[in-house]
Parts: sequence; C-alpha cells; structure tokens
Amino acid sequence: MTSLSSFAFRVVRIWTSWLVWSAVAIVQCQLESLHLRFNSKPVDLAPVFQPSTFVYSATLDWAMDAFSVDAVAHPGCEADKVPFRAISVPKGETYQITIFAKAQNSTVTQAYAIRVKRLDGTETELKTLRILGAQLSPEFNGGLREYTATMVVALEFVNVAYVLLDAGQKVHITAAAQTGSGGNVSRRLQMLGEQLQAGAQTARVTGEVQDFERTQLFPIDQGHSRRLTVSIESADPMSPRDGTYIVTVLREGCTAARPLFDPVSRSCVVNCGAGFYENSESSRCSRCNANCAVCAGLLRCELCRQDTPHLSYIIQQDGSCLGVQSTLLGKYYWWCISLGIFAAGLLCMLIGVLCQFICTCCCCPERDRYGFDTDSEAEIESERLLG
Repeated sequence: MTSLSSFAFRVVRIWTSWLVWSAVAIVQCQLESLHLRFNSKPVDLAPVFQPSTFVYSATLDWAMDAFSVDAVAHPGCEADKVPFRAISVPKGETYQITIFAKAQNSTVTQAYAIRVKRLDGTETELKTLRILGAQLSPEFNGGLREYTATMVVALEFVNVAYVLLDAGQKVHITAAAQTGSGGNVSRRLQMLGEQLQAGAQTARVTGEVQDFERTQLFPIDQGHSRRLTVSIESADPMSPRDGTYIVTVLREGCTAARPLFDPVSRSCVVNCGAGFYENSESSRCSRCNANCAVCAGLLRCELCRQDTPHLSYIIQQDGSCLGVQSTLLGKYYWWCISLGIFAAGLLCMLIGVLCQFICTCCCCPERDRYGFDTDSEAEIESERLLG
C-alpha cells in the first residue's frame, strides 16, 4: 500500500511538472521582434509590435510590389513558418500570412497573423490631417473632405500637419486671403507667407518608419479666418486622380479692453512695449524698423537705438535709422583724448629739460676748480690784489 501511494505521488509530481513546463513554454515562446520591409524600406505594422499582440495589419505603397518578414523569437524558442523570400502582392490586393513562435523540441506554438494590403495607386486620401494647436471638427476621417478648426489667440501661424496614405502621393496646400475685422490680407502676411511656403515641402522624420509627418505654415492675424485647400494627386501616374480637403481655420481675437496682440508675450495688451508700435490694420504690436528704438510706424522712427563702439545710428529723412560704421577715432575717442593729453604733457617736460640743458652748456662759462670761470678772470683778480 505504501509503495502504491509512493508511485501515485511520483506520477502526480511528474504530471504537475509537465503542466508547469508547458505553461512556461506557452508564456515564454513569443516573438522578440517582428518587422516588415520592402527591400531596405520599413513597412509599418498596426498596431506597433508587442510580443503579447498576435494580430497585425500592414499597408504597402503602390510602388511596393512585395514585402519581406524579419522575425526573431525569445531565447530558447524559434520562429517558424517565416518566409525566406519576398512575397509579391498585386496592386489593390491583400495577402494573409501567419508565422509562429515555437518552443524547441516541443509542439507548443504561438501564432502571429499579419494581413498585408497593397494600395492600387489611385487613392487621394490622407492617412492623417491635423492643425497643430487646434481641434478639427468633425474629427478627421479620410473620407470626409471639409473641416473647421479654431485656434487660440496666442498662435500666430496655422500649422498644417499631415501624413500621406501613399508615399508616392503629391500634396499642394494653398491658403486663401484671410477675412475678418481687418479686411484684406496685409502685405506683412503676404510676404511672410511667401517665405514660409519656400520651405513647405521640407519633411520632419519622426522615426525610422514607413510614414512620417509633414508640416506647412500659414500666417494668420488675430480675429481672422483663412480657408485652406489641401490638394492630393494620386501615386500612379498612369491612373491620375485628384482629391481635395477644405479646412476653414479661425483664430480667436483680442477683446475691446485689450485690443492689441503682443507677439513677445503672445497675449493681448493695451500698450505696446519698446521697439514696437500699434498697428491698427492688424490690431497687433508690430516691430519697429531696423535699428529703431521708438517709433510711431514702420517708417516713422522717433529715436534710434543707442550707439555702440562699432556703430552710430542716425535718423534718415525717410524715417528709418541708418547704422554707420564708427571710425577708429570715433571708436576710441576718449582713449585718444587721454593719450593726447598725456603725450602733450610729456612733450612739454622734455622740451623744458632740453632747454635747461642747452642753457647750461651754452650760456654759462665753465668755472675752474677755484671757483673762477676762466684763466683771464683769475689774472685780473691777482693784478688787483697786487696793485
């Protein structure tokens, strides 16, 4: 009876150990990393890979005709059913693949399903579209084409951020003339808009990913609105299509109690600070012209900035301040004055010493050791005593 009980105990212990080992194998046998790529270009997984997430989707650009899978399992496990060659996907179609993380010398596996779709090149939708610092209404959906957004008064630029659905798409964004309390667009906004659009296509990479966010800026005055048109051209040049998004952006305005916008503090104020003037056209504090400290307008300078050792500032007839390069004398004026006084004093001293020396040498005859100046004088004195 005792031997039977001991045998049963050993069987239970072995069975328990096997169950524990199986559970550990199931928990630990997962993938450590999983990546999709087209040649050397990454392909995003959605959601972002986590070992405990087992279902994914991915989208190939129209120009990506195949994809490869790179998978690494946790130590002690191995990745199974990973294709060794690139898998071709026709445009507009979907491919389903399943790979496994498997414990070595065991049949316990964990499946990872990936659904890969290739775009057909005629898409005119964006993956994401947003206005930084504002909320789109309604919430962005690639199928909806018109939106509105309201910005706080502290923001001076409409910052449009978007992600392409297909890397081969071409996007062009334009902004209509702003409307509001100020009427037409000021020249300041026109010039600033041209400068900003010169670098509009510069992309900011947010990581080593398939898609990244691009941004473009448009200036807007407080209390005004601008209508933005986002035009998208499809990726396939043989089947060109065009799509458009319309976004109307409103920037909040200052109140009657504080009617001017201060770009330094980014808030509404009553009076402008030094170096700025009240711009009634745009209801803001605008910066004075270059080198001007106090002004009543862009070309109405009343006081130039303080002179420096290198530059002197002079008000011109057209109301601007001209910076003139200082000469060496002007730059070290007081040094030169001090040096001149010292040199004049030293020169006077030298002249006095020289005069005294000349007088001593030329005007006073040499005296002998008895105190007489010359031999003739000594003889005259001797004759007088003898006589």
